[in-house]
Amino acid sequence: MKRLLPLFFATITILIFSARRSIAATLEVCPSGGGCTYEYTGGGAVNAIQTAVDAAGDGDTVYISNGIYASPEIDMTSAHIGITIEGESVSGVILDESYFRIGSAANGASTNITVKNLTIRDSYNVNNGIEIVISTGVVLRNLSITGSGGEGVKISGNATVDIYNVVFSGGSSTGLRLNGSAAEVDVYNCNFSTNTYQGVLVEDMGILNFINNRVTANGTVGVQVNQGTTIDFTNNNIYDNATYGMNVSSVTSLTNDYNNVDSNTSGDYTGDITAGLHSLSIDPDIAAGGILNCTSLLIHAGDPSITDVDTTCSDIGLYGGPGSGFSSENYICSASLFCHVTVSSHVCIECLIDGDCTGEGETCDTENNECEVLGAEVDEDEDEDEDESDLPATSMYNEDPVFYTILSVFLIIIGYLLYAQKRYGKCRAEN
Repeated sequence: MKRLLPLFFATITILIFSARRSIAATLEVCPSGGGCTYEYTGGGAVNAIQTAVDAAGDGDTVYISNGIYASPEIDMTSAHIGITIEGESVSGVILDESYFRIGSAANGASTNITVKNLTIRDSYNVNNGIEIVISTGVVLRNLSITGSGGEGVKISGNATVDIYNVVFSGGSSTGLRLNGSAAEVDVYNCNFSTNTYQGVLVEDMGILNFINNRVTANGTVGVQVNQGTTIDFTNNNIYDNATYGMNVSSVTSLTNDYNNVDSNTSGDYTGDITAGLHSLSIDPDIAAGGILNCTSLLIHAGDPSITDVDTTCSDIGLYGGPGSGFSSENYICSASLFCHVTVSSHVCIECLIDGDCTGEGETCDTENNECEVLGAEVDEDEDEDEDESDLPATSMYNEDPVFYTILSVFLIIIGYLLYAQKRYGKCRAEN
């Protein structure tokens, strides 16, 4: 027994430290004076964001607190694997006049990089908002890329990229530019507007899935494809562009249906593409941010094989289909409710103003959009239960379950070994 104890202690110690090392780290970047590890004091190639990125390992997150970060240069090449760059909020984290590159032909490709929840604004000179070269497993999510000197996002080489809920607006060139004969790119629920040239330009592409996007008010063609292998355009809302809505040629396998292409100045389609069997050409009837009004005929008009988050048939345009980024339960409201549109969702609510409430003595609680009778009693016990359920978990186990599980097993076994040593060791001594 005594000979086994040292081996046991060594094994448990290794397990505990291995478990702790396997937990991903968060490296926080904040504006100067923010009190975090990586305080941002200036731009250029040596800046706090780049320093944190270089210090991060596979599975780590570089978390950027709200603030304006002037002229950061962020370069992620072959040394960077499995890193997430996450902003505190899209509107609060602004990379101003930045340079942002993921992978390069000279320095190698990055792998499994995620960039989300931030704004990239006015990338200087002719720089692109984000440039991705030959990198795989890249995810761009919940971003606003505006005023780029070059393309909003440029992807070249045999890259694999997923793009969800990204706004491409006001760029000096093209919103999204793609060029890779073996590249695979998914674009879902993105908004391309007011770019000087095309909303989307595909020079060459292996596989492109372009689903539930909005392309409007761009300076030339909404979506232009010069060459590609397998391309799918489904559930898109493409309207009011300065020349054609869609200009497509030299595509080996093209899926094009359930789109709304309307009111583009030179025509809706040109090249080797015509309207799909189920496609529409109607006023999209949209509200702020490009979301459909509740009266829009594009609601539930999308591909029936694709469902919205409420499991109904998909809409055409933003916030329909998969990856929509919002969780409305209903688009078409019951008789007692009516539809309210926000910048990111349809919501079925009881009221906006007192006049929406028809019950005797009811007024509108504008904070919760519910009708209520003033002076009605509230179940205090129920409120207390709700308040308690909202409290954050404070146990140490919730903070680090792997570590504390191993520690608990360790303590139990130690107790047993001490008990066994005392009992059976005594028996051997007596014998």
